[in-house]
Amino acid sequence: MLCKVVKALTAKEMTLESSERTVSDVTASLQEKERAIKATSVEITKPRSRVDLKLQEPQHLKNYGDHSETRGQGMRP
Repeated sequence: MLCKVVKALTAKEMTLESSERTVSDVTASLQEKERAIKATSVEITKPRSRVDLKLQEPQHLKNYGDHSETRGQGMRP
């Protein structure tokens, strides 16, 4: 009977060790993916900020044109 218990405990210990390795591997994989996502996010932010500036440019030009028109109307005789 003691022999059966020892065998069962040994099998459970091996299963536990295998599970620990699996958890460690999955954790390492997750951390690697998180680093990749962070790097990708930084790379996406760069073009996005350039696009935002380009989208603001027409509004800025319109505001400048409106301002110029307003000043020009005040100067007319």
